Amino acid sequence: MSLTMKQRVKRVLAREPVDRVPWSFSFTLAVQRRLRRHFGTTDLDQALGNHIVSLTVNPAHGYHPLDYAGSTYEDEFGTVWGGDLTRDRGYPVCHPLSAPTLKGYRFPDPADERRFDHIIPTAEKYPDRFLLPSLGPGGLWERAFYLRGFEELLVDLHENPGFVEELLDHVADYQVRTVEILASGFAPYIDGIMIPDDYGSQQDLLFSPATWRHFLKPRLGRIFAAVRGHGLPTFLHSDGNITRIVPDLIEIGLNVLNPVQAEAMDVGWVKDTYGRQLVLYGGICTQRILPDGSPEDVRREVREKVTRLGAGGGYIASTGITIQSDVPMANLEALLVELNRACASAP
Repeated sequence: MSLTMKQRVKRVLAREPVDRVPWSFSFTLAVQRRLRRHFGTTDLDQALGNHIVSLTVNPAHGYHPLDYAGSTYEDEFGTVWGGDLTRDRGYPVCHPLSAPTLKGYRFPDPADERRFDHIIPTAEKYPDRFLLPSLGPGGLWERAFYLRGFEELLVDLHENPGFVEELLDHVADYQVRTVEILASGFAPYIDGIMIPDDYGSQQDLLFSPATWRHFLKPRLGRIFAAVRGHGLPTFLHSDGNITRIVPDLIEIGLNVLNPVQAEAMDVGWVKDTYGRQLVLYGGICTQRILPDGSPEDVRREVREKVTRLGAGGGYIASTGITIQSDVPMANLEALLVELNRACASAP
């Protein structure tokens, strides 16, 4: 059978046989620059054979412009970002909600046409790829703490729960509106929607399952329902060990779980327990093996994960987190070469 990359991903989502396991990888800005020099092209999706082409819709003109030269910048929500913005997206250094209130704050316009002006050109450039817009950075919880501050929002969960619910409702409303615009206005061009968030540390959830279920589950469920209501599959990104809420995610309509972080979760157990209900997207060890292992260690890791997680279908090969600049070029080459071999021979 000869399939396009888009068809291959869609068949994986439908639990139908494929000729090879699909893959897709993402990189920090510093690694992107290195790979552009290595491959002699700016089109990394083409050079890498990424089956999924990811793009953000928030804000419109690129969250991390590759030629950004400043030390800080303010996003459309009013969050100020700093850090080494030439290497990655940086981190929030100033939050617009200095107190637990939305009084005087206005969310940006979710229908601003500039947010979507890159979708059709991207789809036309990659007609044979699975086009996956992301509601990020910051789908729900992350966007809320970008606005309020991480530690402040954790305190608010206990001291100002009414404010947290109001804030999360507004963020969910914004994302549901974005989904409606994407799904109705760009239906011929997009193939799914990614909701990016982080609910876990390396050891466990950032908060109790009961807290997650009270504050986040119903709002995330609204976003999932909006996506599925248009016949599109739901993708969720969350780093960390979120094992305890995977059944809840399935209950509210999750189709694809990313990145299945091997450093934080028993990915084999996740496959055995939930592999019939979820497509797994990720799993290759990023924190230890890619930066610190030998090329042979990397090749072995790719073979093991593609074989283990690809058994019986329902797997998209990728890494546990975005590939960072501490990964040697020799290991990146080993990853890509072995990927082509392993994915072609996986069951």
